[in-house]
Amino acid sequence: SPPPPSPIHPRPAPARGRFQPGTPGNAHKLEAAPLPGEPVIVKSVNSAFIGTDLEARLRAAGIDTLVIVGLTTDHCVSTTTRMAGNLGFATFIVADATATFERTGPDGRQFSAELMHDAALASLHGEFATVVWAESLMSGLNAIPKETAKGQKA
Repeated sequence: SPPPPSPIHPRPAPARGRFQPGTPGNAHKLEAAPLPGEPVIVKSVNSAFIGTDLEARLRAAGIDTLVIVGLTTDHCVSTTTRMAGNLGFATFIVADATATFERTGPDGRQFSAELMHDAALASLHGEFATVVWAESLMSGLNAIPKETAKGQKA
């Protein structure tokens, strides 16, 4: 058995979950693999802004508009989107390029993945971001509304 925890020599908790390093859920999809030399931001909490240099990189590059996609809508995507909006970025979240899983509430009730996804998007839209769909995004940036709920120009 492993030695007991020590306050003098702490060990990190073992990685758990389907998105931890070394698991298939953590690997880049071929369609979204970083280009050679492209920076990869590795995060350790739900928000891509906490504990990373993401905000500094975006500001240094003069980027003021973000388009957010990924997993999971009600956790990492939501937290990152909320922070982006609070930091003053014009933020768009692509509804059909995000997803989540079914959840069990503290009282044992089951909530479908679709309900969790839709509720998370409804909570974000108009306050932290503008929800868009991939088709309108791919049609060109002119198809995206030019103002977010905060009145920022995209």
